[in-house]
Amino acid sequence: MRIGICDDNEQARHTVLSRLKTRPEVMERNIFEFRCGEALLEHLRRFVLDIVFLDCKMDGMDGIETAKAIRRRDNRLIIILLTDFAILLPAGILLIIVGLSMLRRGRRAEKTARA
Repeated sequence: MRIGICDDNEQARHTVLSRLKTRPEVMERNIFEFRCGEALLEHLRRFVLDIVFLDCKMDGMDGIETAKAIRRRDNRLIIILLTDFAILLPAGILLIIVGLSMLRRGRRAEKTARA
């Protein structure tokens, strides 16, 4: 499994990376980090990824724009959008936009997962 982590915040990339490394099926050599959407798209022109964790809010091309560009070329890549805030429907259902999953990251997400 080849995984990409795209976030302009180095600490956020490290957080996702450290969580992924706890999974026995994830091999660190198959994880690629990107500082911007443009770098991720350039990588995808030459190489294949299976999953990409993509920050919604980045300088330059944001995560939504990057996800749309990916979808125009590849409808099989699993895109997981990361955000520091939650978009919840009244029933507490996590909003899914254009077939892209959104996850919360950070301490609040851990607390939510334990509840």
